[in-house]
Amino acid sequence: MKKYAHLTGFVVTAGFLFLSFAGSLASQTPGSMRVGSINGDEFVIDAGSRQGIKENFTGETFIEEEVGGRKVPITTSTFDIISVDAESSRARKKSESPTTPLRTGQLVKFDQRLIPQGVLSITSAPNGAEVLIGNHNVGVTDCSIYLEPGSYDIRLRRSGYEVAERQGVRVRSGAEESISIPLTRVQPTTFRVQIDSTPEEAAVYIDNNYRGDTPLEIEVYQNRFRIRVEKENYEVFSEGVTVSRAVNQLHVDLEPKQFQVRIASAPSGARIYLDGEYVGISDWERMLDKGTRVVRLEKEGYKTQEFQIQVIEETDINRTLAPLGYGSVVISAYPYAEIEIDGQPYGEVPPMTNPIRLTAGKHKIKFIARRLRKEREIEIDLARDEIKRIHEKLIGN
Repeated sequence: MKKYAHLTGFVVTAGFLFLSFAGSLASQTPGSMRVGSINGDEFVIDAGSRQGIKENFTGETFIEEEVGGRKVPITTSTFDIISVDAESSRARKKSESPTTPLRTGQLVKFDQRLIPQGVLSITSAPNGAEVLIGNHNVGVTDCSIYLEPGSYDIRLRRSGYEVAERQGVRVRSGAEESISIPLTRVQPTTFRVQIDSTPEEAAVYIDNNYRGDTPLEIEVYQNRFRIRVEKENYEVFSEGVTVSRAVNQLHVDLEPKQFQVRIASAPSGARIYLDGEYVGISDWERMLDKGTRVVRLEKEGYKTQEFQIQVIEETDINRTLAPLGYGSVVISAYPYAEIEIDGQPYGEVPPMTNPIRLTAGKHKIKFIARRLRKEREIEIDLARDEIKRIHEKLIGN
């Protein structure tokens, strides 16, 4: 099914224009149009605006029967036209229509006379020009447009060419007319533009047309244009430019998208996380996108460091990790328990354990009494050089 764009005074479809202007009446050929699909009291007629049908037209459907050796039309319904497309119309039966059944293929005639549209084919050299009738843009050459009979003034407009006009173009009902209009190029004013960039070898686009890589010198034919400069790993530069001299110079400083970031630690071998994601072991380097990042350094026996960095230039980060130090725990339990510290097994008590050396900081100790079906977990915070004694009762008070 074709799609139509309904505009004031005309309809455009698939390269054709349908204008609504008054014209003289012409007779219609009875029985040349038929009923299409039927939906209740509404039905489709296989003719539309090209054949001169308009909204609010009225008519009747009929069949032809042989009476006395000649065909006699018998009305099956009367109708109003409720909508019109290029090649079909939608009608609605009137309430006072005859009761004769309406069927697909029945003939149609109208109370009004129909004026078929004519076709105007327009070409230009070169093609690609806008076609204007009045203030309406109705197509691009080469094109064909459907018009009601009459006289029209046609204008063609194309960038870099003078506006061309053909007045008094006649369109006849049901006929095809052709016109060809040559275009005259406007003599351009030339501007030379010398373009360089930091860094070099960046692609240059003028009004979205690629013109080469920097540094380069080009000619433009308009004093206003949009320049776009692109290079991998750099922000795109885009700006409207106005030039006024015969020779113009333009320098573009491109902003990097990424910068080299190096992260080192003392001692080395720390695990590095960026925005919570593990990325490697110090010493480490990589190109990172511009912006704010969160860095975390972890190494066993040392305090974890977390900090923000601003990636806006090449960056070197050197961090000294502070040792955690060590403390000791002595663990006992009643009546008994298997001991796990930070998920690692350390045997069963009693007897009481010898001092267990741990790094200073937080640790989780789990007591497991399997025969009693009991478990208990505690968390301790062990200071440097501290000896902490822990006794856990799993039964009784």
